[in-house]
Amino acid sequence: MLLVGLSFGIGMLVSLFFAWLFGGEGLRFVYGIVPGIIATVAVFFLGMRRVQRELQALSARVQETLAAGAGNRHAQNQELAKKKMREAIRILEGGLRLGPWAPFVGSQLRGQIGQLYYLMQENKRAVPFLQAAFFRDWVAQGMRGAILFKEKNYDEMKRVFEKAVKSNKKESLLWNLYAWCLLESGDRSAAIEVLARAKRTLPTEERTQRNLEALQKNKGMKMNGWEMMWYQFQLETPQVQPMMKQRIDRRALYRGR
Repeated sequence: MLLVGLSFGIGMLVSLFFAWLFGGEGLRFVYGIVPGIIATVAVFFLGMRRVQRELQALSARVQETLAAGAGNRHAQNQELAKKKMREAIRILEGGLRLGPWAPFVGSQLRGQIGQLYYLMQENKRAVPFLQAAFFRDWVAQGMRGAILFKEKNYDEMKRVFEKAVKSNKKESLLWNLYAWCLLESGDRSAAIEVLARAKRTLPTEERTQRNLEALQKNKGMKMNGWEMMWYQFQLETPQVQPMMKQRIDRRALYRGR
C-alpha cells in the first residue's frame, strides 16, 4: 500500500521537523507527535479521496460500456454484449494501476474482471482473477466455487465456499448456491447441513427455509426466487414464463405461422 507508506513517511518527516523546531539544542520528539499524526491522517485522507474519485469515474465508464451492450438476446446483440464486456475489462485493467495505492482496490477490480470473463464463459481466464478477488466479493467467490463444481473438484469447491460464507454470512444466495452445488454433486446431507447453518444465521429468510424443507423431504432446490442474481452463475437457464410463451404463440399465429 503505497499510500499508507507515503502517509507514514510524511508524518515522520513532519514529526522530526517540529521536534527540531521546538526542541532547542536537541530533538524533543514530544513536540512532533501531534503534528506528525495530523499530517499522516491528512495525507492518507486526501490520497484516498483522490483514489475514490478515480474509481467512481472508472465505474461510471464501465457501467456505460456494459449498458451499451445490454439488450436483446439475438445472436448479433450477444456478440455486441461480449464486445462491450471486453471493453469494460480493458477499462478495469487500466484501473489496476490504482491497486498499489490503497487497500483492497486491486482485489476489487480483479474480482470484477473475473466476473466479466465468467459471464462470457471464459473460465480459464476468469479463474486467476476470481482467485485474487476481495474476500467480501461474494459474487466472485461464488463464481469461483461454481467453476470448481463444473470441474468436479468438490474438495476445493467446499474449501472455497466455506471461506466465502464465513466472510459473507448475510448473503442468502451464496449459502443456497453452496448447498445447490453440494446437492448436485450427490451430497444431500452436506447440503442440508449448509442450509441449516444458513437458517441459523438468517432465521427469517423464507427462500432458504423452503429449500431446506425441500431437501429434508428428498426434493430438489428451487433457485429461481433470486431471479437473475441466480442465473448469472450459469448453472441453470432462465425459463420463459407461460404467459410469455402464449403471447409468442399468438403473434406467430397472426403472422400465419
